Amino acid sequence: EVALPPEGIDWANRWAELENVTAALESDRDALRVEVAQLRRQKIDQTMKALSTSTKESTRHTKEFQELQAQLDAERRRAERHLGEMVDEQKKSSAISEELQQRIADLATLSAEKLQLQTQRQLAESQLLPVR
Repeated sequence: EVALPPEGIDWANRWAELENVTAALESDRDALRVEVAQLRRQKIDQTMKALSTSTKESTRHTKEFQELQAQLDAERRRAERHLGEMVDEQKKSSAISEELQQRIADLATLSAEKLQLQTQRQLAESQLLPVR
């Protein structure tokens, strides 16, 4: 049994009300603590779920990025190989063109020599013919 304060029954009633109010406040406080703890756990769970989803999305995006990067690298290698082939073809074409120009120059020289020899032959033949 609770000892009553010396002031009497009126104070005892007030004391009991205060104890009841205090108990009710402590009960409300405890319930709020439990609710806050639940809300925090809920928020943590939501955050973890969102992070998990984000991580999955990030992993998926990373895989897609890696696949696209691999495709880009393959296309880059193919383009470099094609460029190398074009450069080789251009070098080959340039060499052929230079050779053709040299052969044309040689042919022109031969034609000039042939014409000169033909002229000399005609001159020599005309000198061998008897004069009429």
